[in-house]
Amino acid sequence: MPCKPGGGGQCQEYKPENGEFTGPGGGGGSAAGPKVDEPRHPLYDSPAMDQLRSQYHTKQFLDWAKAAEEQGQHREAALLREMAKRGGGEDKSGLLQFDPNEREESRIDAFHQFYEYDKYKGHPPLTEKEIQRIIDVASEWAKGTFRYQSIGMATKKGVGGDCSGAIFRIFNEAGFPMDFSRAGEIGTNPHFKQVPEKDKRPGDIVQLKQLDPNATSPWHVGIYDPNAKPEKRHDMWHASVGANAYISAAVSSVKGFKVTGYFRYYK
Repeated sequence: MPCKPGGGGQCQEYKPENGEFTGPGGGGGSAAGPKVDEPRHPLYDSPAMDQLRSQYHTKQFLDWAKAAEEQGQHREAALLREMAKRGGGEDKSGLLQFDPNEREESRIDAFHQFYEYDKYKGHPPLTEKEIQRIIDVASEWAKGTFRYQSIGMATKKGVGGDCSGAIFRIFNEAGFPMDFSRAGEIGTNPHFKQVPEKDKRPGDIVQLKQLDPNATSPWHVGIYDPNAKPEKRHDMWHASVGANAYISAAVSSVKGFKVTGYFRYYK
């Protein structure tokens, strides 16, 4: 368990339930950051976490968790608090001297380094061959007839449908089952998790939102593929309203929309 030197050099144990160090040496003493009372995280016992927590002191994890919470990154905050529960016993005070920018970058790196181990532990992402199956199915859809219609799950290859319905059908057709999710709700689908844009890869779902706050259909999704049509700089397969077809396109060419996230499929 994490500790700090107490009286006579004895260890004072960190109590995550009340955020204090207790034991020999006279009284407790509040640790910086919020109380650590999150439920046991799946990453808790992983070798990756053992490696990471040996590099940082408990207080650093709590500082990072607080910063994540303030930014609304609640899952990251819970993960970092879990790390704090079993943080390194040595007070590596030099790590607490980062300026804000360096510390923020370190916190992000510490989390993203183990992104694949998060709550999806035991549910791996797709392999390159599996990703190619999705891309192949999507490209086949682009060869057939398709009329854009807002019909969700009723979307059908060679007939028509909408962007979220096409995602649902293509992934299932490629052999990767998923429940139907509307474009604005892909992040709540149990098979998908948002990844940093810098880490996007083929097969990820790109989600976009209209800039017009009064738009009646504000969300859109497509399958990211930087090799969709490289000669035209197309990097996405999607059901297009404007083209009234299922086509390849450049994400940046979807007028009036901005990218709001990339989401990865987990088995």
